Amino acid sequence: MIDAGLRNPTTTKPGGRASRRGSSHAPPETRRAQILAAALTCFSREGFTRAKMDDLAVESRLSKGSLYRFFKSKDEVLLAIFDEFENQSLRGLDDAGRNTPVMERLRLCGESVVEIFGGQADFGNTWVDFFSHPESRERLQQMYRRVRQRLSAVVREGVESGEIRASVDPGDVAAGLLGAIEGLLLQAMVDPRFNLRRRWAGIWSLLEEGLGSASK
Repeated sequence: MIDAGLRNPTTTKPGGRASRRGSSHAPPETRRAQILAAALTCFSREGFTRAKMDDLAVESRLSKGSLYRFFKSKDEVLLAIFDEFENQSLRGLDDAGRNTPVMERLRLCGESVVEIFGGQADFGNTWVDFFSHPESRERLQQMYRRVRQRLSAVVREGVESGEIRASVDPGDVAAGLLGAIEGLLLQAMVDPRFNLRRRWAGIWSLLEEGLGSASK
């Protein structure tokens, strides 16, 4: 599940009325999270093209002035959501630490993406909007290159340590892992009955068996 960067930080008062956490003294990171969470809801409900900054202000329960202090346009908001997704997708590689087995780090990276899409329908809908955004191709190219580089470096560590078969090409593994995850996400977005988490577990078992060192 996406963490506080994209979750709605609102609470509910007795009687069912929503209120902002932290009131007017909330720190900037809370305000930013509030806006991104509201944007996910608005973009999913209205579609990126139809949603307006006014809608984000209403959904986030912030003034337009507060909203514009963080983002000058809804395009900036959409790109911020995308950047947050990239950061959280790679968190499994970073948080586990270098002392964690390489295969476990790769599994956690894939699982983090699956949990984001599987646990929050709004994000999947917004992801589709991102592909039609004018800056999407360049941003996606940059993201895929960075992610492939990071994954390749981790796979290379596994080869050097003997955890992964020496015959594999780290670049091929990185591209294949991304392709497997993207394929699962696409199926989940077009078929509500597709069990994303279960299929990921099965795919990972196959990948783990194929990459494992022959000496094990």
